[in-house]
Amino acid sequence: MTAVYSCVRIPSEAITSLSVHVYRYNENGGKEKALDHLLYYLLHDEPNSEMTSFAFRETLMAHLALFGNAYAQIIRNGKGEVVALYRDKNGMPEVAMHWQHRFNHAVKRYNDIFKLQMPNITPHICRHTYCSNQARAGMNPKPLQYLMGHSDIGVTMNTYTHLGMDDAKSEMIRLEELEQARKEIEKTCGKSALKKSKFKIG
Repeated sequence: MTAVYSCVRIPSEAITSLSVHVYRYNENGGKEKALDHLLYYLLHDEPNSEMTSFAFRETLMAHLALFGNAYAQIIRNGKGEVVALYRDKNGMPEVAMHWQHRFNHAVKRYNDIFKLQMPNITPHICRHTYCSNQARAGMNPKPLQYLMGHSDIGVTMNTYTHLGMDDAKSEMIRLEELEQARKEIEKTCGKSALKKSKFKIG
């Protein structure tokens, strides 16, 4: 099983690591990235609310290697535009709808019992919560971007990270405490005992 897993994983990860872009032809006969196309975000960043583009394509490649083919369900809106790509119902992992039903059931049970009502929760909200909590804990933005599976760090920091005034206040207090500690050590040991590297921030 280990050998089979390795034989599937290595080419799947290698092929998936290649960037996926949507292009259009321009007036000069050349091509340019169609960043405003609906499919660009789905193929390049997130095909659905449960999987990153990397995870989605890696899973498809694994199924192609193991079963000889791979399929995805195309979800369209009322105008016929493609809004999501999911693994088909016979594959793994389950699509967002399955988890959404479980979330809905849990919230309904809670609200039936307790007076203080819980708002609607979706699986995708959990991604935002995870990203925000890791940023609040001080995780380096680049590893966080990698864990979230985003090709653009702007998506990680501006779309998925939700920090407010309280977080900014806590950070300023932390910096002030760090500066006070530096002054105390400098006062006790002298400037020669201090190195800036010992007070690296970030």
